[in-house]
This record gives sequence, structure tokens and C-alpha cells, in this order.
Amino acid sequence: MSIKCPECLSDLNLNTNSCKNGHSFEQKHGCLILHETSFKSWFDPFESSFQAYRKRNNSKIVDPTIYDQLPFVDNDLSDGNWKEKIKDLALIRQLIPSAKSQKVLEIGAWNHWLTNRLNKDGHQLTAIDYFIDQFDGLGAKTHYKSNEWLSIQLNLERLDIIDETFDIIIVNRAIIYFKDPLSVLKALKEKLKPNGQIIITGLIYDRYPGKFMTRFNALNEEFEIKEGFSLAIKPFYGAFGNKELQDAQELGYTSHEYKLSFLQYLSRQIKRRDEKLMYLVYKA
Repeated sequence: MSIKCPECLSDLNLNTNSCKNGHSFEQKHGCLILHETSFKSWFDPFESSFQAYRKRNNSKIVDPTIYDQLPFVDNDLSDGNWKEKIKDLALIRQLIPSAKSQKVLEIGAWNHWLTNRLNKDGHQLTAIDYFIDQFDGLGAKTHYKSNEWLSIQLNLERLDIIDETFDIIIVNRAIIYFKDPLSVLKALKEKLKPNGQIIITGLIYDRYPGKFMTRFNALNEEFEIKEGFSLAIKPFYGAFGNKELQDAQELGYTSHEYKLSFLQYLSRQIKRRDEKLMYLVYKA
């Protein structure tokens, strides 16, 4: 595995977790922490506040025995919306070739629920995310019976650190939270092996995408007044509209809407919502 130092972009020695220029990095809960100093200085206080909030609201899975069952658990467990994650798992398994082990990069791995399932399917995983909490982030790796994958905590805007190519790249319900998701879609193609595939789950589409950020900003304003910090890690793009879908298609991605149950379809018609949940697929 080839990883760059986030401080100077020289090669990182994974045996010592250091580079030739003297930058060294620690491990925690079996995860490599590659937050650069400039990011870490403001992100660590945010993560501390965010995780304290999640704990106060009982939003974490605190029973270690449950993790190996994910996503096949009660839908309201830990605010997880696990029915949707079951759909994601079925979709990804349908798209990934099952004949042989695939080298997979998972972006937005959260608590490793998907990492674990794909690992059990025989694939080789590198999983990355912002958070390392032991019950609400990559640190949950310790709760799985088999966890033979590489976990890296890093700023997801620094995908240049991962100097490697993969058979499969999965952006796990995270693409709208990048500052420039279309640039990410373009950059991911360069990290793909010949005949590889990129899967973007949980893409929020809105015919009028500005409405998404209007709703979020109103929610966030109330949240900041009450909790004293922002819900957002950093500024992000938000929902895709027709233009963004067209731009993605010009990059070679195909867009698909998740299948809706009859009740979901009926609810959307009654509420007259323009928002849809979609996924993107790119095949090299």
C-alpha cells in the first residue's frame, strides 16, 4: 500500500508511520491517523463536541456485540437508518464482481459496517473517514470479529494522500459533503485500475438544489444556538441538480434512482417533494 505523508507528500513508511522528513503519525483503535497539523488543530475540537453531542442523544451503538450484525438490525438503532444501508449493501454486492477478491477503497466508512461485510465477502479493504470514535467512527474496528482491513483517519478532501489504484472505489453516502464533488468524481477515475468501477451511494438530487442548503442552513442555525457548534465539519456542496448530474454524466458516470417501495413513492407524491435519492456508477 502506497500512502503519502499529509504534511509533505513524501512516501510514508507504514512500518514506522513516518516519512523521510521526520513527520510521524500515531495509531489508535487499530487505525492510522493522518490528519495534517493545520486540519487537526480545528477538527479535533469539533470531533470532541460532536461526539459528546452524539453521546448525550444516545446516537451511538454502545454494545460491542451488535457491530458484527450491521446493517441487519432495528432501523432506529443509533439513528442509523439501517433499512437504507441494507439497500446500499445489496446494491454494492450486485455491482461488484463476486468471482474474485477485489481491492476496494471505501470513502466515508463511518463505523465500518460496510467494510466488515465486504471483508467477509473476501475483498481487500482500505477504509477512510474523518472520525475515529470507538463507537461512532473508525475506532469501531475493534468490535468486529474479523477486521483484516486498513483503516485511515484523514481529511477526505486530501485523497491525494492515497497514492494507490483500486478495482472498486465506493463513496459511501458522502459525495455531497465535499466542497467540490465534481472534481472528486474526476480525481477518483485516476485511482481506478483498468476495468475498475466507482460506486457513489446516497447521492441527494433536487430539481431545485438550492432548497437543500436553505433547509440545512435553517436547521444548522437552530443547532448552533442550542449546542454551540456547527453540524457541518466544513463548508460543503449539497444536493445535485440537473446541471451536476449532466456534468457527472459527461465524466462517464451513469445516474440511477434507488427503487422505492409503494409507500415511499406515495409519500413523495403526497408531499410533492422534488428530492430523490440516487447513486452513480462509473466503469473504466
